Amino acid sequence: MLSSAMSWLSQDVLLDLGTASTLLVQPGSRYARMLPTVAAMRASGASLRLHSVGEDAARLEGRTPRGIILSRPVQGGLVHDVAVAEAFLKHLFHDLPAAAGWQPIRLLATLPAGASPAQRRLMEALGRNAGAREVHLIHPAVATAAGARLDLSDTHLIADHGAGSTSLSLLHRGQVIASRQLQGGDSLTHQIGQLLHSEHNLLVGRAELERVKRLHGFPLSSYLAPQLQVSGVDSTSRRPARRSLASGAIAGPFMGHLRLLTEGLRGMLSQVPREISGPLARKGVLLTGQGAEARGLARMLQATLGAPIVVDHAPQSTALRGLPAAARLTQEAQGDGALVAAAAS
Repeated sequence: MLSSAMSWLSQDVLLDLGTASTLLVQPGSRYARMLPTVAAMRASGASLRLHSVGEDAARLEGRTPRGIILSRPVQGGLVHDVAVAEAFLKHLFHDLPAAAGWQPIRLLATLPAGASPAQRRLMEALGRNAGAREVHLIHPAVATAAGARLDLSDTHLIADHGAGSTSLSLLHRGQVIASRQLQGGDSLTHQIGQLLHSEHNLLVGRAELERVKRLHGFPLSSYLAPQLQVSGVDSTSRRPARRSLASGAIAGPFMGHLRLLTEGLRGMLSQVPREISGPLARKGVLLTGQGAEARGLARMLQATLGAPIVVDHAPQSTALRGLPAAARLTQEAQGDGALVAAAAS
């Protein structure tokens, strides 16, 4: 009863702390922010102090001033640099309209499938230290289903194609009954970089690799891949260089990534009873996440999997949009406060 009253008095803040980008929204206000999950830290004696975050920090990549350290505190969807993640979140919370009000903040956040109890406690502590009175951690697949307005009494297969990892989740009557973690978009970026280095003697920065990945996409065949100009540094002379890539020159990593996703989805379908797998295959897969809109990906997945691929209209924010409804549904199913880690007052 007390928890319900406190939740009613609180102001909700929605958070999706991702490997590549972070979304922070305060419903009921005009505050909504999406920024790269990167922070620049300034060395101050034996400690580090926050210099900049988001786009301001990302612009320093490749030309970082002396005394500045760039950090991407989230890897594979999980926090790996606690100090930087805490500074990052505190900075974001400082700008929230809710931070200036009298109502306590109730943070609703996604927590990747497979997170350990220690990782859950860490995320709860980070939320409280940033300024939240309560922290609700929701399975991203449940939030995604709610955000896409799927019928939670039915069965759904969801593929969240993120930067750090790709999460495949099978939902049945609002519960995750099977899940699998695959490599995400960052792995593909890394493979493209390795290929350019080994076969074209070119060292390419992250921003240029992301541009190349976006332009290349997933063509129907390697022969239809676009010809690209790639800028970087010659690995022998260490001087700026530019290479012209023939059609299909870097198609290998894309085809390998496609096979990985297809085999993962087929494996998920093979785990469920026939009475569920048949209708599920006809219904298809909901594709969300940062990589969902990669050029040609949905079309190629549909062709290789033999099942419909549905891309949400705003795939990067699907889970975030569904957090409030998912929190309500979870509390109704498991009892008030089941997923709440409330800070001691």
